[in-house]
Amino acid sequence: MNNILPGVLVHELQHMISFNQHVFVNGGTTEQPWLNEGLSHLIEDLAGYGLENYSRMSLYLNNPSQAQLIPNGLPTLAERGMSYMFLRYLYEQSDDPSAFLHDLEDTNKTGIANLVTAFNGKSPDFDEFSEFLAAQIGRL
Repeated sequence: MNNILPGVLVHELQHMISFNQHVFVNGGTTEQPWLNEGLSHLIEDLAGYGLENYSRMSLYLNNPSQAQLIPNGLPTLAERGMSYMFLRYLYEQSDDPSAFLHDLEDTNKTGIANLVTAFNGKSPDFDEFSEFLAAQIGRL
């Protein structure tokens, strides 16, 4: 319990913050599951409790053709690994990573629209979802 409980707490805290910001503060709907779970895994990592993310990434990397970035319904563990890696990459490419995270939460937008709006890059060659995907695929 001591190994996984801190990660679970920050993971679930992100879900609560996301729901509060999207629904109560900004009058929207809940974040899409693939992005919500990916954010929770990213927050685990940024808080220093992301050790379990390695197993999720491994599940994805061992069989990437079986995972979808935007699945219908709840993402599998492999899809969570994929989403985490994708968000980690965008976080690292962002001109202001803290603002990127803030903007993903403080909005009524969800899914792809939220991601594209929140990403604050300076380059017009890297400001659309298709460009984000192409860059991520190129890294594998």
